[in-house]
Amino acid sequence: MPDWKEWLASAIAERRNLKTRKSFRILSRREVKRLLKKKVKIHTGRNVLKKKINALGNPYKHKSRATLRGFSEVERFDFHETFAAVASSAIVRLIIALATGAGLTMHQLDVVGAYLNAHMAEELYMWAPEGIAKYENECWQILSSVYGTRQAGADWKELFVKLLKEFGFVAANLDETLFVLKDEAGDRVIIVVLYVDDAIVAENWPSRYNKFLQFMQKKLEITDEGALHWYLSVSYQHSKDGT
Repeated sequence: MPDWKEWLASAIAERRNLKTRKSFRILSRREVKRLLKKKVKIHTGRNVLKKKINALGNPYKHKSRATLRGFSEVERFDFHETFAAVASSAIVRLIIALATGAGLTMHQLDVVGAYLNAHMAEELYMWAPEGIAKYENECWQILSSVYGTRQAGADWKELFVKLLKEFGFVAANLDETLFVLKDEAGDRVIIVVLYVDDAIVAENWPSRYNKFLQFMQKKLEITDEGALHWYLSVSYQHSKDGT
């Protein structure tokens, strides 16, 4: 593998990220033996490798993602809800068209390790994925919604929606992934569209938007990547007149 150094660095960064977020607890050998004796299911994990591609089609980042193989989860025992916030392409196009016509400023938000911010309510265990594991036969108790779990998307949606509503956003009747915040006169607005762990924002209320961003940054590791330019594998360009 020609770029093995980059993949190794990404795996180290992924384990550090999981540890910092307290997403897992390493079980002692005695605890593992106890689980196996009680025939408690210990799920397998996988280190998913992906090269992130920019708008020009060039790779710019090596990403390792520790995942639990969720196909082994059993409904009502290991998970309950699975619904994830996935905006349809029609909704995304609609909001972009409305924003362009109304002269709204569009932003692209990135939430680092979005799912890992949500608490894992169920009791799940997994073998640490190869490439991420530091010790032989390393076993974890999952403490946050690790990627790959069947409930991760639903847990993340619940947390993100809770934060939006806490700030004053209201879910739109049009779609469950669309949230709106207006002033009393209805002249100024902030619209948020959520696609799993990515979000785009359209607004003409910069002072309130900045407060919203600061509010979210206190709760999540979230950044404003500037004007919408690369979203869901589609490249966007802006002209001088704002269209």
